[in-house]
Amino acid sequence: MIVLVIGSNGNTATPVVRFLKEKSTLNPVAMIGDAKQSVKYDSIGLTNVLADLEYPIDHAILRCDAIIFSVGSSDRPDKDKTMLVDHI
Repeated sequence: MIVLVIGSNGNTATPVVRFLKEKSTLNPVAMIGDAKQSVKYDSIGLTNVLADLEYPIDHAILRCDAIIFSVGSSDRPDKDKTMLVDHI
């Protein structure tokens, strides 16, 4: 089962992604918003996909059986981003 973890680079989802990779039979895919974040997941052999929630993410969810959505606004967002992300 392929599980897409949206918000995988955050403080909550990073341990979830690592747990799924190390302790389960699931195949997690980390959705990242910045290509630089791929280094973290490449180093542990975890598949990642670059996508932005402000645009269609069809390519990221293709072939996924489940999705974990763990996205929150950053610690210094502008007000519009907080509303966009935290109220989805």
